[in-house]
Amino acid sequence: MLIINQPLSAVTNDAYKEKMAEFHSSFIVPEEKKIRIMIIKNYKYNRQNLQNLLTQTAENISLTIDF
Repeated sequence: MLIINQPLSAVTNDAYKEKMAEFHSSFIVPEEKKIRIMIIKNYKYNRQNLQNLLTQTAENISLTIDF
């Protein structure tokens, strides 16, 4: 389906746009700048919610991150 595997490039890639048009013709792929803004807003929102949840409920926290 996709020619490349880079996250933002994949969404703005012509092959992706064509495939999405096949799935739903009225779907419009946002531009890369809009996608970056959406990611930042979601990160901030979810980070704050997670921080609040952990502060209120957790006694011990162990996090691992895999890049």
